[in-house]
Amino acid sequence: MSRKTKKTVRKGKKRKRSGGKGPIRTVIIIAIVMFAAAFTIYRIYDADRMKLSTKTALEETISETIDADAFIVRNESYIKGSAAGALVQLISDGERVTENGKIAIAFSSESGASDYVRMQALQKEYERYAALTNQGQYASLKVGALKTKTKTEFCAFLSEVDNGNIPEALKNVESFRDSKTTLQIATEGTLDLGEKMKAVMSEISSLRSSAGSYSPILTGSDSAGYYISTADGFENTLSYEDAESFTPTDILNALSSSPENVDSYKLGKLMTDYRWYIACVTEDKKIGEASVGEKMTIRFPESEAGSVSVRVVAKNRDKDGKTAVVFRCSEVNGTLMHLRREKIQIILDEHTGFIVENKAVRIRELDGKKVRGVYVLAGNVVKFKKIEDIYEGDGFVMSATSQSENYIRIYDEIITEGRDLYDGKIVYR
Repeated sequence: MSRKTKKTVRKGKKRKRSGGKGPIRTVIIIAIVMFAAAFTIYRIYDADRMKLSTKTALEETISETIDADAFIVRNESYIKGSAAGALVQLISDGERVTENGKIAIAFSSESGASDYVRMQALQKEYERYAALTNQGQYASLKVGALKTKTKTEFCAFLSEVDNGNIPEALKNVESFRDSKTTLQIATEGTLDLGEKMKAVMSEISSLRSSAGSYSPILTGSDSAGYYISTADGFENTLSYEDAESFTPTDILNALSSSPENVDSYKLGKLMTDYRWYIACVTEDKKIGEASVGEKMTIRFPESEAGSVSVRVVAKNRDKDGKTAVVFRCSEVNGTLMHLRREKIQIILDEHTGFIVENKAVRIRELDGKKVRGVYVLAGNVVKFKKIEDIYEGDGFVMSATSQSENYIRIYDEIITEGRDLYDGKIVYR
């Protein structure tokens, strides 16, 4: 008899395995919290960093000026007469010419005039070659000086180009070219320019024949003077002899006047006295600071003439509070000789130093006294430096230049925006 065995099956819930997911979840949560904290700290740091702005301390000049409209008065006389044919100018504006001096020559044709101009240019080229040939005899003794000279002339050329002074730039190009050639002779041996000189002289001879004859154009004046190639019609508007007696009405009438017809004076004019006048009218009370006989500076802001030194020769005030101020100038050049009705700035005073915006100025107590200064950034360190006030303007103060470490110095990085600043603070940018 077989015995059957009955299996007993226990019923119950299965136990789930803990496969390590709990620790992983904890690590992830911690990482997220740390990242959020780090990001928050970075945003706070970054916000503080972005608010730190600086401005480099550079030397600047501020002028206290009076703006006015001016009328220029010169002792001028027209060059009378006419010239038929093609003219070639022999002198430039502002150059001095003798009594009844030659100012131009007239050719019967344009081609003759062109040949003459070309001939003169070649003559200069020939003289340049001759000079370079002579320099070869001693150039080897001054190589160092020649190198310095070429660098200086090249820098001068770049400077004139940057300033827009093309005529002066072209002169510097010629000087640089000659110095560079001489340097080549000094370092590489003699330069044979004989063939070039022969070719140039041959062309000069040919042009001399083709240019033909010409007639000289003279000033026709018994006085020497400074040549001006054009007349503007205002030459007789105000009397040169009466300059020191000009009234405000005289000057204002001249400024609003119309020019006379000068079609018959195409040869230009002569300025027969090197002294000329700048006349203006102002109601600015600051003009009282300028006394007759005082030397001053006048700037022409809308002209390439720049600025000139002048002397006050008259101050004539009328009953309406207007003052006629007359300045005398003795500077002569081609640009100045063409000035007539101009905007001017009368410079009363000038200040040179470092401009500091008011928002950058801080007040600290040092040795029991309140001191005005700024915070500067030296590397990553904030430092306090004092201001030596010499001028205050609209929204800024000017500090004098100084060599002291305690005051603002050139190239200091002045902090214009930043919070919680103090001496010795470390910042990151």
